Amino acid sequence: DLVTLRNPDGHIADEYSWTDHPKGTWSRVPDGTGEFRDYPNSKGELNKVISEAIVINEIESNGSDNDWVEIYNTSDNDIDIAGWYIKDDSPDHFSVKLPQKTILPAKGYFVFEGDLQDEVKHFDFGLGSSDKVELYDPGDHLIDEHTWTSHAKFGLSRIPNGEGAFKDVPLTKGSENKDAEAPPPEVIELDTVKWPGPEGITFIDKTQMFKEDSSGLDYHDGALWLVDNGTGTIWKLTLNEAGIPDFAEGFENGKIVKFKKDKGVSAPGPDAEGITLDKEGMVYIASERDNAAKGTNLNMILQVNPNENTKELVAMREWNITDHIDQARQARGVVYYQVGSNQGIEAVEWIPNSVLEGKLFDTNTGAPYKSSDYSSVNGGLFFVGLEDDGFIYVFALSEDENAVLVTQIDTKMGLVMGLNYDDLTDELWAQADNGRENTLAKIKLNASANVDITYYNPPQELDPSKNNEGFAIAQINVNGLRPVYWVEDGITVNSLKMGFIDTYKFPAEDPGDSEDPENPDNNGDGEGEGNDTDPSGQEMVVPVGDDIDSPIDNNYVRIYFSPTNEGWLQYNPTFDTGTTIGFDVLIGTTWGEAVASGLAIPTVTPASSDYVFDKWSPALPSNDTVLDDTTFRCYGYTATYKSASETIDVPSTGENLAVNVFALLSLILAGVILVIRRKVDKVR
Repeated sequence: DLVTLRNPDGHIADEYSWTDHPKGTWSRVPDGTGEFRDYPNSKGELNKVISEAIVINEIESNGSDNDWVEIYNTSDNDIDIAGWYIKDDSPDHFSVKLPQKTILPAKGYFVFEGDLQDEVKHFDFGLGSSDKVELYDPGDHLIDEHTWTSHAKFGLSRIPNGEGAFKDVPLTKGSENKDAEAPPPEVIELDTVKWPGPEGITFIDKTQMFKEDSSGLDYHDGALWLVDNGTGTIWKLTLNEAGIPDFAEGFENGKIVKFKKDKGVSAPGPDAEGITLDKEGMVYIASERDNAAKGTNLNMILQVNPNENTKELVAMREWNITDHIDQARQARGVVYYQVGSNQGIEAVEWIPNSVLEGKLFDTNTGAPYKSSDYSSVNGGLFFVGLEDDGFIYVFALSEDENAVLVTQIDTKMGLVMGLNYDDLTDELWAQADNGRENTLAKIKLNASANVDITYYNPPQELDPSKNNEGFAIAQINVNGLRPVYWVEDGITVNSLKMGFIDTYKFPAEDPGDSEDPENPDNNGDGEGEGNDTDPSGQEMVVPVGDDIDSPIDNNYVRIYFSPTNEGWLQYNPTFDTGTTIGFDVLIGTTWGEAVASGLAIPTVTPASSDYVFDKWSPALPSNDTVLDDTTFRCYGYTATYKSASETIDVPSTGENLAVNVFALLSLILAGVILVIRRKVDKVR
């Protein structure tokens, strides 16, 4: 383009043309007489001579407390920089001019420090998330400057060194800048198993129910909770008998969560990615940044009272855990330890101390967790999933808004987008999104630093390429299964999806526990009719199968039923003769996981027709032993009985079968012990 300046007579007084946009402005340097050059905007002020020999080369402005600015001498000559100083975007901030005989060697570096401990600092201001640095010579001439709008993840460095544009790369204080982009994260191959339930899913919101950025889910006290990260809106959804959610009263349009600072003002609000509730029904939001400053990571947990009769819920408490997570990553040796602005916390789950006591490993003490060591709000810990590395960070959050990191759990998935604690099975689920094909990790705490993890594929009808960021398991019984939910970010319909999971066997209803409508005085507790009647040593018989030599897949072990070294399959609980009854389990599975995910309870028949089988009760070993390929372990069940008069149409297992296909178990008081052991395949 071309700019022409004309006098009142229309004659050309001056003009200048250019072919490209400048980074700053086209300015005459020296002011009024020099040639036009690309110069920082100094509208209405003197264009000062800028030395091309010395440049601002590196800036530490990533949100830490240790701010500094590095300058570099690009020339082949030493330069006296006595009297030089730096400033930020505030003219009132204090700077110290460099002392006499301060020489910057040729191709050398000098660092202005803002946080020296035992010496005079060069400046007393912090370099903020939106700030600038200006370098001045002794004559107050502007030599160089750089402006930014948000904190860097690592730091701001000229790439190439001394001459290029500023890039966010790991800092090299006092030495040559390197274009060291973060290496791609290591992807660990995971051995996944089939989804433990039906493969189908149902879309709940076929017409729009929520906003566009649904992100987190939680199940609590019969209700499903959902949060939107774009607006901080939360919804409470009640479930019908089939598990279908619908808006709870007062939540038809949701309620908006706000930072304390945003009370009474219009503001974008928290980037609310996860949601959980504690035993008191208080809601906690996991926010990875302030939507008003999307370029800066700000990992915070916000507590709100969802029962307030208002559309906006201002945080009652806020816990800033940004530095805690960064410091934990740095301590693990993560080079790029500062979490990216959009790679922060995605999920939060509150778990009560009563569940964690003695089971969670505390890295601070090197021993099982003791709740008495910490102050925690409402008697529990907060499990926080991070997208940047796939770790779960476990925090004790106190009422005074302090946070203590208790331990870290590596899911090895590389990212965590959703968390769900299953009260019925005492297991923690972590969910990945399409970055790991919606894989799920089922975690069992074992009082050690190495938790037991089983990885599951999602149901076949759940598209693994979709960005599902929330996961929750309901605790209601729908035909023997439990509803499970996913929510997808970035869409307005078909975002909430429901499937079913089969990892918990609901106890059968006992007719003896209810009144007989024809005999209201008979409540099932009379002598000879309850579970407490002793059949005095009656034998119980269990039919077993005969195929125990089928091949075993690699990396699997087989569990057999003792004393005949036979076992059973999940979907043949009647244990018919001729059934293949070896149960194959992936090496590394725990006993508890094996039982929860596959071992069904066989039907047994007392020798006396006066009694029928009631139930098996697990008798867990002293610790939840991991199945490996070297040791034998036992797992016990106790069989209990009840009076035959309490049941109707109880199927018989066939008492006339030959005795060599029965395991004869003796009744001991109220039950018998069934021992299961793992037998190692000799070839594999």
